[in-house]
Amino acid sequence: AFERLTFFILSLLLVCHLIGCLWIYLAKTSQDDSVQDDSWIEVNGYSGMGVWELYATSVYFTMQTLTTVGYGDISLASTSERVICIFLQFVGVIFFSFASGSLTTIIANYDQTNAKNQEKLNILNRILKEYHIPPELYA
Repeated sequence: AFERLTFFILSLLLVCHLIGCLWIYLAKTSQDDSVQDDSWIEVNGYSGMGVWELYATSVYFTMQTLTTVGYGDISLASTSERVICIFLQFVGVIFFSFASGSLTTIIANYDQTNAKNQEKLNILNRILKEYHIPPELYA
């Protein structure tokens, strides 16, 4: 289960990177110079940002949308951005459900392992008392 959670986290990071790049590409290619504020970059005043700042902002938005946090500090400007964001929210719900299930499985397996070990210890203690095994052999 731990491997599955690790795979999930790595997948989430990869998806955030890919969608973050797509988010920038969509905003840059759909910009029309004759229309003001027609992309999330222009609406939020990010036009003067460098590539890495824009990438960090895009991945930040993607991560908060996928993890269902949604601070609301980045606004959408076009219909195509809203459609992509709807898809992103749907993917986020699936990721969140998967993460919750994986974490529940990890905790349940941990509890089950502890219960098995405790049962074995109880059996050994019962054998110790029942057959009067000397403490030197038991330790």
